[in-house]
Amino acid sequence: MANLLVRKALRSIGLLESARTLKRRFRPADRVFAPCTPHLLIAVNKGLRWCSERGLAEGSDYLEFGVYRGFTFWYTQALAADMGIRDLRFFGFDSFFGLPRIEGPDTGGEFQEGAYTCARRDVEMFLTTYGVDWDKTHLVEGWYDETLTRATRQRYQLRRCSLCVIDCDLYSSARLVLEFLEPLVGEACVILFDDWTSFENQEMRGEQKAFTEFLHVNPKFTAEPFIEFGGHGKGFIVRRSV
Repeated sequence: MANLLVRKALRSIGLLESARTLKRRFRPADRVFAPCTPHLLIAVNKGLRWCSERGLAEGSDYLEFGVYRGFTFWYTQALAADMGIRDLRFFGFDSFFGLPRIEGPDTGGEFQEGAYTCARRDVEMFLTTYGVDWDKTHLVEGWYDETLTRATRQRYQLRRCSLCVIDCDLYSSARLVLEFLEPLVGEACVILFDDWTSFENQEMRGEQKAFTEFLHVNPKFTAEPFIEFGGHGKGFIVRRSV
């Protein structure tokens, strides 16, 4: 009875087939490769579906900042394949040494330098084991102040971003991410902040502070609330005015 109710609930929000795909592809014995924040998967599903239904996914790039072990990164690619999205590239940005030094407005929170460390070779092993298409998958390694540059955008010939996951916890990191993302936002982009309510949900700390400042210095963008997830995450539809 409980399983039937779960299936009905998943079907009602359009996640039943995705859950079945996840079950087929994921081996429960390999417990290390698991989502750090499961509710983010629901937000990714809704965001990618929204983009696909509006013709925004094809010919675009998916950007994820804060890959950790790579589960959400892998899941998004598997989901895109199930949705029949063919021309979507996947870029994951991570230091692979965990969080940077905690400084300035990021001090006094729950985050610590080096948290969420996972070696690149392990991430690549997980992604390869679960079948990512490396022809359309790219991992960009390094601290954000060194990699989130115009040179990186040119090197990979980055296209417009339709869906973006920002899971880097800190104001200092999120600020650099949004500056990097600014020229890649086209007509509309779904941006998912996984740690929106960190720092006791204070507006002028963490990812909230970075996004508030981003919108202030870029009045050409408007942000429409899209989804709240897991008690800690929030997503927006960011539109560029013409």
